[in-house]
Amino acid sequence: MGAIMVIDTYTVSYIMALTPLIPIIASLITSLLILFIRKKFTIAFIIAELILFINLVLIFIIFYHILTYNKILVYMFSGFPPPLGIVYEVDLLNAFIGLVIGVVSLIINTVSYKYLVYRGKHSPWYYVFYMMLYSSLMGITYTGDLFNLFVMLCFMIISLYCLRIYLRTRQTKLYSIIRYGLVSTMVLTVCFISLLILYNAFGTLTIADVSAETIGLGRTYFSETYGYAIDTLPAITISSILLISSLLVIAGAIPYRPLLSAIYKNSSLIVVASTATMVGCVSVYVIARLLYTLTSSNILDLINYILITIGSLNIVVGGILIAKTKDPISFIINSIVLDMGYMVISLGLNSVLGLSSTLYYILAYAITKSLLFTSIISIKCFEVKTRSLIAYLGFTVGCLTVIGIPPLNTFFARMLLFQAVLEKKLYPILLIILVGPVLSLIGFKRIWSSFIRESRYVEKGKQGGILIDSIVIALLILTFVTSIFYMHLKVSIIDPLSTFIIDRNYRLDYIRQAYQLFNIVKGG
Repeated sequence: MGAIMVIDTYTVSYIMALTPLIPIIASLITSLLILFIRKKFTIAFIIAELILFINLVLIFIIFYHILTYNKILVYMFSGFPPPLGIVYEVDLLNAFIGLVIGVVSLIINTVSYKYLVYRGKHSPWYYVFYMMLYSSLMGITYTGDLFNLFVMLCFMIISLYCLRIYLRTRQTKLYSIIRYGLVSTMVLTVCFISLLILYNAFGTLTIADVSAETIGLGRTYFSETYGYAIDTLPAITISSILLISSLLVIAGAIPYRPLLSAIYKNSSLIVVASTATMVGCVSVYVIARLLYTLTSSNILDLINYILITIGSLNIVVGGILIAKTKDPISFIINSIVLDMGYMVISLGLNSVLGLSSTLYYILAYAITKSLLFTSIISIKCFEVKTRSLIAYLGFTVGCLTVIGIPPLNTFFARMLLFQAVLEKKLYPILLIILVGPVLSLIGFKRIWSSFIRESRYVEKGKQGGILIDSIVIALLILTFVTSIFYMHLKVSIIDPLSTFIIDRNYRLDYIRQAYQLFNIVKGG
Protein backbone atom coordinates (compact mmCIF):
# COMPACT_ATOMS: atom_id res chain seq x y z
CA MET A 1 0.00 0.00 0.00
CA GLY A 2 2.86 2.36 0.80
CA ALA A 3 4.33 1.95 -2.68
CA ILE A 4 0.98 2.81 -4.24
CA MET A 5 0.70 6.00 -2.19
CA VAL A 6 4.08 7.20 -3.54
CA ILE A 7 2.79 7.25 -7.14
CA ASP A 8 1.66 10.75 -8.10
CA THR A 9 -1.50 11.65 -10.03
CA TYR A 10 0.40 12.45 -13.22
CA THR A 11 1.93 8.94 -13.31
CA VAL A 12 -1.38 7.28 -12.48
CA SER A 13 -2.95 9.14 -15.43
CA TYR A 14 -0.35 7.55 -17.72
CA ILE A 15 -1.09 4.14 -16.18
CA MET A 16 -4.79 4.73 -16.89
CA ALA A 17 -4.04 5.43 -20.56
CA LEU A 18 -1.89 2.29 -20.85
CA THR A 19 -4.49 -0.06 -19.37
CA PRO A 20 -6.58 -0.46 -22.56
CA LEU A 21 -3.49 -0.24 -24.81
CA ILE A 22 -1.36 -2.99 -23.21
CA PRO A 23 -3.71 -5.92 -24.08
CA ILE A 24 -4.25 -4.81 -27.68
CA ILE A 25 -0.47 -4.45 -28.21
CA ALA A 26 -0.02 -7.87 -26.56
CA SER A 27 -2.61 -9.40 -28.89
CA LEU A 28 -0.75 -8.05 -31.94
CA ILE A 29 2.60 -9.35 -30.63
CA THR A 30 1.01 -12.73 -29.86
CA SER A 31 -0.43 -12.98 -33.37
CA LEU A 32 3.10 -12.46 -34.75
CA LEU A 33 4.82 -14.79 -32.27
CA ILE A 34 2.55 -17.74 -33.00
CA LEU A 35 3.78 -17.76 -36.60
CA PHE A 36 7.30 -18.70 -35.50
CA ILE A 37 7.18 -20.59 -32.18
CA ARG A 38 6.23 -24.05 -30.98
CA LYS A 39 3.68 -24.81 -28.26
CA LYS A 40 1.78 -21.81 -29.53
CA PHE A 41 -1.40 -22.48 -27.54
CA THR A 42 0.33 -22.67 -24.15
CA ILE A 43 2.55 -19.65 -24.78
CA ALA A 44 -0.43 -17.58 -25.99
CA PHE A 45 -2.29 -18.52 -22.80
CA ILE A 46 0.70 -17.57 -20.62
CA ILE A 47 1.04 -14.19 -22.40
CA ALA A 48 -2.69 -13.47 -22.01
CA GLU A 49 -2.67 -14.52 -18.35
CA LEU A 50 0.40 -12.42 -17.61
CA ILE A 51 -1.01 -9.35 -19.39
CA LEU A 52 -4.35 -9.64 -17.62
CA PHE A 53 -2.62 -10.01 -14.25
CA ILE A 54 -0.38 -6.97 -14.87
CA ASN A 55 -3.41 -4.99 -15.99
CA LEU A 56 -5.30 -6.01 -12.85
CA VAL A 57 -2.47 -4.63 -10.72
CA LEU A 58 -2.53 -1.36 -12.70
CA ILE A 59 -6.31 -1.13 -12.40
CA PHE A 60 -6.06 -1.61 -8.64
CA ILE A 61 -3.48 1.19 -8.43
CA ILE A 62 -5.88 3.49 -10.33
CA PHE A 63 -8.83 2.53 -8.11
CA TYR A 64 -6.84 2.91 -4.88
CA HIS A 65 -5.43 6.28 -5.91
CA ILE A 66 -8.85 7.70 -6.83
CA LEU A 67 -10.49 6.26 -3.69
CA THR A 68 -7.73 7.58 -1.40
CA TYR A 69 -7.20 11.05 -2.86
CA ASN A 70 -10.70 11.68 -4.30
CA LYS A 71 -9.21 12.47 -7.71
CA ILE A 72 -10.61 12.46 -11.23
CA LEU A 73 -7.90 11.34 -13.66
CA VAL A 74 -7.78 12.81 -17.17
CA TYR A 75 -5.54 11.86 -20.09
CA MET A 76 -5.65 13.16 -23.66
CA PHE A 77 -4.37 11.30 -26.71
CA SER A 78 -2.08 12.62 -29.48
CA GLY A 79 -1.82 16.12 -28.03
CA PHE A 80 -5.38 17.07 -29.01
CA PRO A 81 -7.25 18.28 -25.91
CA PRO A 82 -10.97 17.91 -25.28
CA PRO A 83 -13.40 18.69 -26.82
CA LEU A 84 -11.39 18.44 -30.07
CA GLY A 85 -9.59 15.17 -29.32
CA ILE A 86 -10.16 11.86 -27.54
CA VAL A 87 -9.82 11.98 -23.78
CA TYR A 88 -9.88 9.32 -21.06
CA GLU A 89 -11.51 10.48 -17.84
CA VAL A 90 -11.68 8.15 -14.85
CA ASP A 91 -13.50 8.85 -11.60
CA LEU A 92 -14.48 6.49 -8.79
CA LEU A 93 -17.38 5.06 -10.83
CA ASN A 94 -15.43 3.72 -13.81
CA ALA A 95 -12.43 2.90 -11.59
CA PHE A 96 -14.75 0.56 -9.64
CA ILE A 97 -16.19 -0.99 -12.81
CA GLY A 98 -12.68 -1.38 -14.27
CA LEU A 99 -11.61 -3.32 -11.17
CA VAL A 100 -14.60 -5.66 -11.49
CA ILE A 101 -13.85 -6.27 -15.20
CA GLY A 102 -10.17 -6.85 -14.43
CA VAL A 103 -10.93 -9.59 -11.90
CA VAL A 104 -13.62 -11.31 -14.00
CA SER A 105 -11.54 -11.27 -17.20
CA LEU A 106 -8.63 -12.99 -15.43
CA ILE A 107 -10.95 -15.67 -14.04
CA ILE A 108 -12.59 -16.40 -17.42
CA ASN A 109 -9.22 -16.49 -19.17
CA THR A 110 -7.88 -19.02 -16.63
CA VAL A 111 -10.95 -21.26 -17.01
CA SER A 112 -10.71 -21.06 -20.80
CA TYR A 113 -7.42 -23.00 -20.94
CA LYS A 114 -8.88 -26.27 -19.69
CA TYR A 115 -12.13 -25.69 -21.55
CA LEU A 116 -10.37 -25.23 -24.91
CA VAL A 117 -8.22 -28.31 -24.30
CA TYR A 118 -11.41 -30.28 -23.69
CA ARG A 119 -13.02 -28.83 -26.84
CA GLY A 120 -9.93 -29.66 -28.90
CA LYS A 121 -9.40 -26.00 -29.84
CA HIS A 122 -5.65 -25.92 -29.30
CA SER A 123 -5.20 -22.76 -31.35
CA PRO A 124 -3.68 -19.61 -29.84
CA TRP A 125 -6.02 -17.33 -31.78
CA TYR A 126 -8.61 -17.53 -29.02
CA TYR A 127 -6.31 -15.53 -26.74
CA VAL A 128 -5.64 -12.96 -29.45
CA PHE A 129 -9.39 -12.34 -29.81
CA TYR A 130 -9.93 -12.46 -26.05
CA MET A 131 -7.31 -9.76 -25.37
CA MET A 132 -8.93 -7.65 -28.10
CA LEU A 133 -12.27 -8.04 -26.33
CA TYR A 134 -10.77 -7.12 -22.97
CA SER A 135 -9.02 -4.08 -24.45
CA SER A 136 -12.26 -2.80 -25.98
CA LEU A 137 -14.13 -3.23 -22.69
CA MET A 138 -11.50 -1.27 -20.77
CA GLY A 139 -11.58 1.41 -23.47
CA ILE A 140 -15.36 1.71 -23.11
CA THR A 141 -15.03 1.90 -19.33
CA TYR A 142 -12.30 4.56 -19.21
CA THR A 143 -13.19 6.78 -22.16
CA GLY A 144 -14.53 10.30 -21.70
CA ASP A 145 -15.51 10.64 -25.37
CA LEU A 146 -18.65 9.22 -26.99
CA PHE A 147 -17.05 8.74 -30.41
CA ASN A 148 -14.27 6.68 -28.83
CA LEU A 149 -16.97 4.74 -26.96
CA PHE A 150 -18.62 3.92 -30.30
CA VAL A 151 -15.29 2.80 -31.81
CA MET A 152 -14.66 0.55 -28.80
CA LEU A 153 -18.19 -0.87 -29.10
CA CYS A 154 -17.44 -1.79 -32.73
CA PHE A 155 -14.17 -3.34 -31.63
CA MET A 156 -15.98 -5.32 -28.91
CA ILE A 157 -18.60 -6.64 -31.34
CA ILE A 158 -15.93 -7.70 -33.84
CA SER A 159 -13.99 -9.51 -31.09
CA LEU A 160 -17.09 -11.37 -29.92
CA TYR A 161 -17.99 -12.26 -33.50
CA CYS A 162 -14.48 -13.67 -34.10
CA LEU A 163 -14.71 -15.71 -30.88
CA ARG A 164 -18.08 -17.13 -31.92
CA ILE A 165 -16.81 -18.15 -35.34
CA TYR A 166 -13.59 -19.55 -33.94
CA LEU A 167 -15.39 -21.72 -31.34
CA ARG A 168 -18.10 -22.83 -33.76
CA THR A 169 -18.74 -26.58 -33.87
CA ARG A 170 -20.40 -28.77 -36.48
CA GLN A 171 -23.58 -28.66 -34.40
CA THR A 172 -23.62 -24.86 -34.47
CA LYS A 173 -25.84 -23.59 -37.25
CA LEU A 174 -24.14 -20.95 -39.37
CA TYR A 175 -27.27 -18.81 -39.58
CA SER A 176 -27.17 -18.31 -35.78
CA ILE A 177 -23.78 -16.61 -36.11
CA ILE A 178 -25.00 -14.59 -39.10
CA ARG A 179 -28.06 -13.57 -37.05
CA TYR A 180 -25.78 -12.33 -34.26
CA GLY A 181 -23.84 -10.31 -36.83
CA LEU A 182 -27.05 -8.76 -38.19
CA VAL A 183 -28.33 -7.86 -34.71
CA SER A 184 -24.94 -6.36 -33.80
CA THR A 185 -24.85 -4.34 -37.02
CA MET A 186 -28.32 -2.96 -36.35
CA VAL A 187 -27.34 -2.02 -32.79
CA LEU A 188 -24.18 -0.25 -33.93
CA THR A 189 -26.17 1.59 -36.64
CA VAL A 190 -28.60 2.87 -34.01
CA CYS A 191 -25.64 3.96 -31.83
CA PHE A 192 -24.10 5.79 -34.79
CA ILE A 193 -27.36 7.59 -35.60
CA SER A 194 -27.71 8.68 -31.97
CA LEU A 195 -24.19 10.13 -32.00
CA LEU A 196 -24.88 11.96 -35.28
CA ILE A 197 -27.91 13.58 -33.67
CA LEU A 198 -25.85 14.51 -30.62
CA TYR A 199 -22.95 15.91 -32.64
CA ASN A 200 -25.26 17.98 -34.84
CA ALA A 201 -26.90 19.48 -31.74
CA PHE A 202 -23.80 20.10 -29.60
CA GLY A 203 -20.88 20.18 -32.03
CA THR A 204 -18.90 17.82 -29.80
CA LEU A 205 -18.94 14.26 -28.46
CA THR A 206 -16.75 14.85 -25.41
CA ILE A 207 -18.84 13.79 -22.40
CA ALA A 208 -17.67 16.71 -20.24
CA ASP A 209 -18.51 19.22 -23.00
CA VAL A 210 -22.02 17.82 -23.60
CA SER A 211 -22.58 17.63 -19.84
CA ALA A 212 -21.66 21.33 -19.44
CA GLU A 213 -24.32 22.22 -21.98
CA THR A 214 -27.06 19.97 -20.55
CA ILE A 215 -26.77 21.30 -16.99
CA GLY A 216 -27.05 24.89 -18.18
CA LEU A 217 -23.44 26.09 -18.21
CA GLY A 218 -23.66 26.84 -21.93
CA ARG A 219 -20.32 27.88 -23.41
CA THR A 220 -18.88 28.86 -20.02
CA TYR A 221 -16.17 26.23 -20.35
CA PHE A 222 -15.80 24.90 -23.91
CA SER A 223 -16.44 27.89 -26.15
CA GLU A 224 -14.52 26.49 -29.14
CA THR A 225 -17.28 24.06 -30.14
CA TYR A 226 -20.88 24.78 -31.00
CA GLY A 227 -23.84 22.88 -32.40
CA TYR A 228 -26.71 23.83 -34.68
CA ALA A 229 -29.60 23.10 -32.30
CA ILE A 230 -31.39 26.08 -30.78
CA ASP A 231 -32.89 23.76 -28.16
CA THR A 232 -30.69 20.75 -27.31
CA LEU A 233 -33.34 19.01 -25.19
CA PRO A 234 -34.92 16.91 -28.01
CA ALA A 235 -31.47 15.86 -29.28
CA ILE A 236 -30.15 14.69 -25.90
CA THR A 237 -33.48 12.92 -25.18
CA ILE A 238 -33.56 10.98 -28.45
CA SER A 239 -29.84 10.20 -28.37
CA SER A 240 -29.94 8.96 -24.77
CA ILE A 241 -32.94 6.70 -25.42
CA LEU A 242 -31.33 5.23 -28.57
CA LEU A 243 -27.98 4.66 -26.84
CA ILE A 244 -29.54 3.07 -23.76
CA SER A 245 -31.74 0.80 -25.91
CA SER A 246 -28.67 -0.32 -27.90
CA LEU A 247 -26.71 -1.08 -24.73
CA LEU A 248 -29.59 -3.11 -23.29
CA VAL A 249 -29.69 -5.22 -26.47
CA ILE A 250 -25.90 -5.74 -26.40
CA ALA A 251 -26.11 -6.84 -22.75
CA GLY A 252 -28.92 -9.30 -23.53
CA ALA A 253 -31.24 -7.35 -21.25
CA ILE A 254 -34.23 -7.07 -23.61
CA PRO A 255 -36.70 -9.85 -22.72
CA TYR A 256 -37.43 -10.83 -26.31
CA ARG A 257 -36.68 -14.39 -27.36
CA PRO A 258 -35.31 -13.74 -30.89
CA LEU A 259 -32.83 -11.21 -29.49
CA LEU A 260 -31.78 -13.53 -26.66
CA SER A 261 -31.36 -16.38 -29.14
CA ALA A 262 -29.22 -14.20 -31.41
CA ILE A 263 -26.92 -13.22 -28.54
CA TYR A 264 -26.65 -16.49 -26.59
CA LYS A 265 -28.02 -19.48 -28.53
CA ASN A 266 -25.52 -21.87 -30.16
CA SER A 267 -22.59 -20.00 -28.61
CA SER A 268 -19.72 -21.64 -26.78
CA LEU A 269 -20.03 -21.60 -22.98
CA ILE A 270 -16.86 -19.56 -22.61
CA VAL A 271 -18.14 -16.89 -25.05
CA VAL A 272 -21.50 -16.74 -23.26
CA ALA A 273 -19.61 -16.33 -19.98
CA SER A 274 -17.67 -13.36 -21.40
CA THR A 275 -20.82 -11.76 -22.82
CA ALA A 276 -22.90 -12.30 -19.70
CA THR A 277 -20.35 -11.10 -17.15
CA MET A 278 -18.03 -8.50 -18.67
CA VAL A 279 -20.25 -7.09 -21.45
CA GLY A 280 -23.25 -7.00 -19.10
CA CYS A 281 -21.40 -5.08 -16.38
CA VAL A 282 -19.89 -2.58 -18.83
CA SER A 283 -23.28 -1.95 -20.48
CA VAL A 284 -24.88 -1.14 -17.12
CA TYR A 285 -21.97 1.19 -16.34
CA VAL A 286 -22.37 3.10 -19.64
CA ILE A 287 -26.09 3.57 -18.96
CA ALA A 288 -25.22 4.94 -15.52
CA ARG A 289 -22.67 7.29 -17.11
CA LEU A 290 -25.26 8.56 -19.59
CA LEU A 291 -27.83 9.12 -16.84
CA TYR A 292 -25.70 10.73 -14.17
CA THR A 293 -23.03 12.57 -16.17
CA LEU A 294 -24.40 13.30 -19.64
CA THR A 295 -28.13 13.99 -19.45
CA SER A 296 -29.94 16.90 -17.79
CA SER A 297 -32.49 16.79 -14.99
CA ASN A 298 -35.15 18.07 -17.44
CA ILE A 299 -35.24 14.78 -19.35
CA LEU A 300 -34.11 12.37 -16.66
CA ASP A 301 -37.68 11.61 -15.53
CA LEU A 302 -38.73 10.38 -18.99
CA ILE A 303 -35.72 8.06 -19.27
CA ASN A 304 -36.23 6.87 -15.69
CA TYR A 305 -39.82 5.79 -16.42
CA ILE A 306 -38.62 3.92 -19.50
CA LEU A 307 -35.91 2.15 -17.50
CA ILE A 308 -38.29 1.20 -14.68
CA THR A 309 -40.77 -0.19 -17.24
CA ILE A 310 -38.10 -2.22 -19.07
CA GLY A 311 -36.63 -3.45 -15.79
CA SER A 312 -40.06 -4.58 -14.55
CA LEU A 313 -40.66 -6.48 -17.80
CA ASN A 314 -37.24 -8.09 -17.45
CA ILE A 315 -38.00 -9.36 -13.96
CA VAL A 316 -41.39 -10.78 -14.91
CA VAL A 317 -40.39 -12.28 -18.28
CA GLY A 318 -36.97 -13.41 -17.03
CA GLY A 319 -38.62 -15.04 -14.02
CA ILE A 320 -41.15 -16.85 -16.21
CA LEU A 321 -38.38 -18.08 -18.53
CA ILE A 322 -36.43 -19.36 -15.51
CA ALA A 323 -39.53 -21.11 -14.13
CA LYS A 324 -40.04 -22.87 -17.50
CA THR A 325 -36.38 -23.75 -18.07
CA LYS A 326 -35.34 -27.36 -18.56
CA ASP A 327 -31.54 -27.27 -18.36
CA PRO A 328 -28.91 -25.47 -16.23
CA ILE A 329 -27.40 -23.45 -19.09
CA SER A 330 -30.83 -21.99 -19.96
CA PHE A 331 -31.27 -21.25 -16.25
CA ILE A 332 -28.07 -19.17 -16.25
CA ILE A 333 -28.91 -17.33 -19.50
CA ASN A 334 -32.45 -16.51 -18.36
CA SER A 335 -31.11 -15.34 -15.00
CA ILE A 336 -29.14 -12.67 -16.92
CA VAL A 337 -32.45 -11.14 -18.04
CA LEU A 338 -33.76 -11.28 -14.47
CA ASP A 339 -30.66 -9.70 -12.91
CA MET A 340 -30.51 -6.99 -15.57
CA GLY A 341 -34.09 -6.14 -14.66
CA TYR A 342 -33.13 -5.39 -11.06
CA MET A 343 -30.14 -3.29 -12.11
CA VAL A 344 -32.13 -1.33 -14.72
CA ILE A 345 -34.90 -0.51 -12.23
CA SER A 346 -32.39 0.66 -9.63
CA LEU A 347 -30.74 2.92 -12.22
CA GLY A 348 -34.12 4.39 -13.13
CA LEU A 349 -34.88 5.46 -9.56
CA ASN A 350 -32.32 8.30 -9.72
CA SER A 351 -31.51 8.14 -6.00
CA VAL A 352 -28.51 7.38 -3.80
CA LEU A 353 -30.12 4.15 -2.57
CA GLY A 354 -30.99 3.09 -6.11
CA LEU A 355 -27.48 3.69 -7.39
CA SER A 356 -26.02 1.90 -4.35
CA SER A 357 -28.18 -1.10 -5.25
CA THR A 358 -26.90 -0.98 -8.86
CA LEU A 359 -23.23 -0.83 -7.87
CA TYR A 360 -23.48 -3.58 -5.28
CA TYR A 361 -25.56 -5.66 -7.72
CA ILE A 362 -22.87 -5.29 -10.40
CA LEU A 363 -20.32 -6.72 -7.96
CA ALA A 364 -22.61 -9.58 -6.92
CA TYR A 365 -23.66 -10.25 -10.54
CA ALA A 366 -20.07 -10.51 -11.80
CA ILE A 367 -19.11 -12.97 -9.04
CA THR A 368 -22.30 -15.05 -9.32
CA LYS A 369 -22.21 -15.44 -13.10
CA SER A 370 -18.49 -16.33 -13.01
CA LEU A 371 -19.23 -18.95 -10.35
CA LEU A 372 -22.14 -20.45 -12.30
CA PHE A 373 -20.26 -20.66 -15.60
CA THR A 374 -17.09 -22.07 -14.02
CA SER A 375 -19.11 -24.70 -12.14
CA ILE A 376 -21.15 -25.72 -15.17
CA ILE A 377 -18.02 -25.97 -17.33
CA SER A 378 -16.45 -28.19 -14.66
CA ILE A 379 -19.53 -30.44 -14.47
CA LYS A 380 -20.34 -30.61 -18.18
CA CYS A 381 -16.84 -30.96 -19.59
CA PHE A 382 -14.77 -32.94 -17.11
CA GLU A 383 -14.88 -36.12 -15.07
CA VAL A 384 -16.74 -35.56 -11.83
CA LYS A 385 -15.46 -38.21 -9.39
CA THR A 386 -14.15 -36.66 -6.17
CA ARG A 387 -14.50 -33.17 -7.62
CA SER A 388 -18.29 -33.42 -7.83
CA LEU A 389 -18.78 -31.88 -4.39
CA ILE A 390 -16.90 -28.67 -5.28
CA ALA A 391 -18.51 -28.22 -8.71
CA TYR A 392 -22.03 -29.00 -7.53
CA LEU A 393 -21.59 -26.83 -4.44
CA GLY A 394 -20.49 -23.95 -6.67
CA PHE A 395 -23.47 -24.41 -8.98
CA THR A 396 -25.92 -24.70 -6.07
CA VAL A 397 -24.62 -21.59 -4.30
CA GLY A 398 -24.71 -19.70 -7.61
CA CYS A 399 -28.35 -20.69 -8.17
CA LEU A 400 -29.30 -19.75 -4.60
CA THR A 401 -27.63 -16.39 -5.18
CA VAL A 402 -29.75 -15.87 -8.32
CA ILE A 403 -32.84 -16.67 -6.23
CA GLY A 404 -31.67 -14.14 -3.63
CA ILE A 405 -31.58 -16.39 -0.57
CA PRO A 406 -30.38 -14.46 2.51
CA PRO A 407 -27.65 -13.81 3.48
CA LEU A 408 -26.11 -14.11 -0.01
CA ASN A 409 -24.93 -10.94 -1.78
CA THR A 410 -27.81 -10.47 -4.27
CA PHE A 411 -30.24 -10.52 -1.34
CA PHE A 412 -28.61 -7.37 0.05
CA ALA A 413 -28.59 -5.72 -3.40
CA ARG A 414 -32.33 -6.39 -3.76
CA MET A 415 -32.92 -5.23 -0.20
CA LEU A 416 -31.30 -1.90 -1.11
CA LEU A 417 -33.52 -1.74 -4.20
CA PHE A 418 -36.57 -2.48 -2.03
CA GLN A 419 -35.66 0.42 0.26
CA ALA A 420 -35.07 2.71 -2.73
CA VAL A 421 -38.50 1.87 -4.20
CA LEU A 422 -40.15 2.49 -0.81
CA GLU A 423 -38.37 5.84 -0.66
CA LYS A 424 -39.84 6.78 -4.06
CA LYS A 425 -43.28 5.37 -3.07
CA LEU A 426 -43.51 3.20 -6.19
CA TYR A 427 -45.45 0.47 -4.38
CA PRO A 428 -46.46 -1.68 -7.41
CA ILE A 429 -42.74 -2.17 -8.17
CA LEU A 430 -42.34 -3.82 -4.74
CA LEU A 431 -44.52 -6.73 -5.87
CA ILE A 432 -42.51 -7.10 -9.09
CA ILE A 433 -39.27 -7.21 -7.09
CA LEU A 434 -40.69 -10.11 -5.05
CA VAL A 435 -41.82 -12.03 -8.16
CA GLY A 436 -38.24 -12.75 -9.27
CA PRO A 437 -37.12 -14.90 -6.30
CA VAL A 438 -40.35 -16.96 -6.35
CA LEU A 439 -40.09 -17.80 -10.07
CA SER A 440 -36.33 -18.44 -9.75
CA LEU A 441 -36.98 -20.93 -6.95
CA ILE A 442 -39.52 -22.77 -9.14
CA GLY A 443 -36.97 -22.94 -11.98
CA PHE A 444 -34.21 -24.16 -9.66
CA LYS A 445 -36.40 -26.98 -8.30
CA ARG A 446 -37.36 -27.86 -11.87
CA ILE A 447 -33.81 -28.31 -13.16
CA TRP A 448 -32.09 -29.73 -10.11
CA SER A 449 -33.19 -33.39 -10.18
CA SER A 450 -32.89 -33.67 -13.97
CA PHE A 451 -29.49 -31.94 -13.83
CA ILE A 452 -28.11 -34.43 -11.32
CA ARG A 453 -29.50 -37.38 -13.30
CA GLU A 454 -28.18 -36.07 -16.63
CA SER A 455 -24.69 -35.33 -15.28
CA ARG A 456 -24.23 -38.92 -14.15
CA TYR A 457 -24.50 -40.20 -17.69
CA VAL A 458 -22.85 -37.45 -19.72
CA GLU A 459 -19.62 -38.62 -21.32
CA LYS A 460 -16.77 -36.69 -19.70
CA GLY A 461 -13.38 -35.61 -20.88
CA LYS A 462 -10.20 -35.54 -18.89
CA GLN A 463 -10.32 -34.01 -15.46
CA GLY A 464 -10.07 -30.26 -15.18
CA GLY A 465 -7.78 -30.81 -12.22
CA ILE A 466 -6.92 -28.50 -9.40
CA LEU A 467 -7.08 -25.38 -11.61
CA ILE A 468 -10.87 -25.44 -12.09
CA ASP A 469 -11.39 -26.54 -8.47
CA SER A 470 -9.32 -23.63 -7.20
CA ILE A 471 -11.29 -21.10 -9.23
CA VAL A 472 -14.64 -22.46 -8.02
CA ILE A 473 -13.41 -22.34 -4.41
CA ALA A 474 -12.05 -18.81 -4.87
CA LEU A 475 -15.39 -17.65 -6.31
CA LEU A 476 -17.27 -19.32 -3.45
CA ILE A 477 -15.04 -17.46 -1.00
CA LEU A 478 -15.66 -14.18 -2.86
CA THR A 479 -19.42 -14.82 -2.73
CA PHE A 480 -19.38 -15.35 1.02
CA VAL A 481 -16.91 -12.50 1.70
CA THR A 482 -19.03 -9.96 -0.21
CA SER A 483 -22.06 -11.26 1.70
CA ILE A 484 -20.50 -11.26 5.18
CA PHE A 485 -18.80 -7.90 4.73
CA TYR A 486 -21.74 -6.31 2.92
CA MET A 487 -22.11 -3.51 5.46
CA HIS A 488 -18.40 -2.69 5.36
CA LEU A 489 -18.43 -2.54 1.53
CA LYS A 490 -21.57 -0.44 1.59
CA VAL A 491 -20.28 2.11 4.10
CA SER A 492 -16.69 2.37 2.84
CA ILE A 493 -17.15 2.20 -0.98
CA ILE A 494 -20.72 1.87 -2.28
CA ASP A 495 -22.47 4.66 -0.36
CA PRO A 496 -19.70 7.28 -0.81
CA LEU A 497 -19.55 6.43 -4.51
CA SER A 498 -23.32 6.75 -4.95
CA THR A 499 -23.50 10.02 -3.02
CA PHE A 500 -20.56 11.35 -5.03
CA ILE A 501 -22.18 10.56 -8.40
CA ILE A 502 -25.65 11.90 -7.56
CA ASP A 503 -24.20 15.20 -6.26
CA ARG A 504 -24.29 18.07 -8.78
CA ASN A 505 -20.80 19.14 -7.67
CA TYR A 506 -19.51 15.81 -8.99
CA ARG A 507 -20.62 16.73 -12.52
CA LEU A 508 -18.98 20.13 -12.17
CA ASP A 509 -15.73 18.46 -11.09
CA TYR A 510 -15.93 16.07 -14.05
CA ILE A 511 -16.36 19.05 -16.42
CA ARG A 512 -13.67 21.18 -14.77
CA GLN A 513 -11.02 18.46 -14.94
CA ALA A 514 -11.44 18.10 -18.71
CA TYR A 515 -11.56 21.88 -19.13
CA GLN A 516 -8.36 22.41 -17.14
CA LEU A 517 -6.52 20.01 -19.42
CA PHE A 518 -7.96 21.78 -22.45
CA ASN A 519 -6.79 25.13 -21.10
CA ILE A 520 -3.27 23.89 -20.31
CA VAL A 521 -2.74 22.54 -23.84
CA LYS A 522 -4.43 25.49 -25.52
CA GLY A 523 -2.31 27.93 -23.55
CA GLY A 524 0.98 26.34 -24.19
